[in-house]
This record gives sequence, C-alpha cells and structure tokens, in this order.
Amino acid sequence: MQSLCVFIRALETPRVTRPCSGCSRLSTFVCSERFRVNAQQKSLDVWLIYRCEECKTTWNLTVHSRVNPRQLPSEDLNAYMANNQGMAWKVAFDRVLIERAGGHINLNVPVELEKSPATGEDLLLIRSPYPVGIRLDRVLSQLLSLSRSSVQKMAKAGEFDFGKEKAKRILRRPIHDGQTIGLILK
Repeated sequence: MQSLCVFIRALETPRVTRPCSGCSRLSTFVCSERFRVNAQQKSLDVWLIYRCEECKTTWNLTVHSRVNPRQLPSEDLNAYMANNQGMAWKVAFDRVLIERAGGHINLNVPVELEKSPATGEDLLLIRSPYPVGIRLDRVLSQLLSLSRSSVQKMAKAGEFDFGKEKAKRILRRPIHDGQTIGLILK
C-alpha cells in the first residue's frame, strides 16, 4: 500500500440542541450560514443565526459582544459582513462557543472521504479542517474496504503504528486534523 492523505470533508454543519422559545422545549437548531452584525456607537456585536427545525424560530449565537471593530482582524470583520460560508462553518464547529451559549453540539455530521497519494512511505495522513465526530476505526474501515471488526483485528495484530497510543483506545476516538498512522506491511 502506498502512502495516503485522506481529506475528510464535512457535508453540513453540526446541529445544536437547546431550548427553543417558539416550541417551549428542547429543539434542534440548524445553522443558517448567515451573520447578523450590529454597530452600537463604537462597539460591534456579531451573531451567527440558527433556525429551529420545528418552528423556524431564530436563535442568534453570540460570536462577539460589544467589541471595538479595531480589535477584530479586518478579514474576519469582512467575512462576517459578507456572510462568508467558511467563517460561518468555522463558528458553527466551535464547540466551546456553542456550549458557553447553552447549546449542545452534535459533531456527528455526514462526511465524505477524499483520498490522494502522499509523500513518505507507508503512512496515512488524515486532514480534517473541522472537528467531525467520525471515529478512526470507521475511517480506516472505509479506506481499506473492510469491516470495523477486521480493522480492529489488524490493529491488534500490530499492522498499524499508532505511536505510544493503545490501538483499542485510539480506534474508538474521533479523528483529529493532522493525525498520522504508520501502516506496517507484512
């Protein structure tokens, strides 16, 4: 097997569960990929707008509150003003920001795996710009066209090099950007 670079592309933003003022219960909110920017004298407020899947009530996730516009990088400010999709996705995958606002983020989003040859010998490099919830055993299973139990057996037999990590533990964890796995060919 040659070295591979796997790019994991999220196909949608994560859903957020939080109380809905329209439904009067816990509901699932979907990112609209649009920002609301409001200027108040010399300060700025920025929100990412979400919609309830049930009643379409909006919820504004606070991104910046009462910040001086000069404190924000100009490219970020321009992205907010232009409703830049990349910036909206960056904010929508920010677990800390969403949980601080009282929401629960579900990072298990549909993904697409894109393989390309990589430099180096017998390595698998995983690239994922967003923290998706896909487990490493699932990625390896899809890449090698094997069942997850077969991947676990291969790991137990020492056919992957996870460094200091134990195979059983690392296979159950979600992948992270820049993760490298050695492939030991027998």
